[in-house]
Formats: sequence, structure tokens, C-alpha cells
Amino acid sequence: MDADRPEDGDEHGLAEQLDRLGRAALAGTPAPGSFETCWPEVPLPDAPLAAPRSWLLLTDEHPLSLARLITLAIALDATGDEALSLPKDDVAELPGLLAERAADARPVWGIVLLVGPPGAYRDADDARELMHAVTDLIRKTGQARGTRLYVVTRSVTDLGAEEPGLDFLRGLVRVLVLEHPGLHVGLVDLDPQSDVDALVCELRADTGDDEVAWRRDVRHAARLAWSPGEPRTPQLGG
Repeated sequence: MDADRPEDGDEHGLAEQLDRLGRAALAGTPAPGSFETCWPEVPLPDAPLAAPRSWLLLTDEHPLSLARLITLAIALDATGDEALSLPKDDVAELPGLLAERAADARPVWGIVLLVGPPGAYRDADDARELMHAVTDLIRKTGQARGTRLYVVTRSVTDLGAEEPGLDFLRGLVRVLVLEHPGLHVGLVDLDPQSDVDALVCELRADTGDDEVAWRRDVRHAARLAWSPGEPRTPQLGG
């Protein structure tokens, strides 16, 4: 028997599954099961200390974000990294700054945007302003290939339930990243018990995970998992 060819039982099972999915689609019934986001514990890998890097720190100018910027800059400096900052009103100069640093062989390794607490964005106008700011930042950063962008929030992700005021960030970032495939964007959510120290470890590890949540110094990463469901009979009106 050809090794690349599935056994008859496998073929029959596959055909049966495809037939069931096809009939469900024609009937307008969602196929049983779906992919859902889960948050398993995913420790940072053991790796040698990275060479010193340069970081550009930005904030939404919320008072708590500004305070965290200072703390983060001090913590990064303690590792030997360089921490730069750019006021919100000067973000238009970002492409020029990135190009200048690259030309001087001092490239910015990553950009970190510190976002205020979820309660600051329950108002639709405030959330819209943040949405435009993140969109603009991603598009400006996307011009510099290889640059990393981290959007850092505080106690937004409840490992499955998000604060409505910032729920849009996940979908927004996923869509915008498709426009800039050369840009790595990570969402990092921290609780008060896992704040700056955990963030420094996350930034310097450069794991490539798209969504991470730290809870009490334990690292969780978003993963897609298949969740089986029961077939549902379509409900017809009338």
C-alpha cells in the first residue's frame, strides 16, 4: 500500500466529516465545534542574556502611563539597554527618528506603547482616540522593517474576558499587522503583581508571542484550541 495514501477507514471518516460539514453549511447551521482562545502557562525560555538594545518608549499620556514609563526606563537602563522616549505630540517624527538611528548603526530594536487603565477608555470618544493613535503608530512603525512594537496594557485580559473599553485593541492590531507583514506586534497585559520586572523580561526575551498576560509573575500566552460542540438543528421561522 502507498505510504502517502490514507487507509480506507481514514478516507471513509474524512469523507463522512466533509459531507457533514457541507450539509451543515448548506443548511445554514454552524459546524459543531470552533477554535477558541485559551491561556496556558507558557514560561519564558531559558536563553543567554541578549546584547544591549535600544527601546523607544511611548505613552497615551495618562498619568499612570507616564509614571510607568519612568519606572520602565530605569529598569531597562539597569540591564544595560538604552531607553528613549518621544512625546505623544511628536509621533509624526517617528519614521525620521527610526531611519536616523538605523543609519547611525544604533537601530531602535523595539517600540513600547504604554496604555492607561481600562477605565480610562470606557467612553467611546476616548477609545476612538486611542484607536486612531494605535493605527497611526503601527503604520508609521511598519515603514521600518524588523522593528518590534509592543502595546502594553494593565489588567485588561482576565484570561478569557476582556475589559470592554479596550477589547477593540486585539482585533485592531491583528488587522493592521496584515498590512505590515514585516512588523511584529505584541500585546502584553500585566497585573499589578507582575508589572515592570515582568515587562522587562518579556521585552528582552523576544519570544514572538502575539498576546501575553502576566498574572502574579506567571506568564500566560494566547493559544488557539479546538473546542468541540454538539450539532445544532436549524431553527426555521414561521
